[in-house]
Amino acid sequence: MLRLIKQHSTEKHALIVASNTVVDGEDFAWLWDVDLEEIAPDIRDIVCSGSKAEELAMRMKYADIPINKISTIHEREAALDAALKNAGPGGTLYIMASYTPTNELRRIMQKRGWVKHFWEE
Repeated sequence: MLRLIKQHSTEKHALIVASNTVVDGEDFAWLWDVDLEEIAPDIRDIVCSGSKAEELAMRMKYADIPINKISTIHEREAALDAALKNAGPGGTLYIMASYTPTNELRRIMQKRGWVKHFWEE
């Protein structure tokens, strides 16, 4: 996924959401193995959310993303709105989320009429 993000020449606005539930995986050590440094120079701003928001933000900091480009918002809908505002009209928002947050974000998008229920697609 990071290589795909890197390939696009647009400004990089990101929302990263992770939880450490049984379904999502309770061991979060993998985050430190992901080569986030690969996309760090291209990140304009990033919103971290979920039960692991602080750890995500810390990992972004260690990936050399300046702290002023990182925000932490626990509530999913508020995090999505902030990330969309950062991207602005016509901007591209990259969303990276674990299983449970993906479903939660999809429900928000369904409520807003942006996507259909998965069984309707």
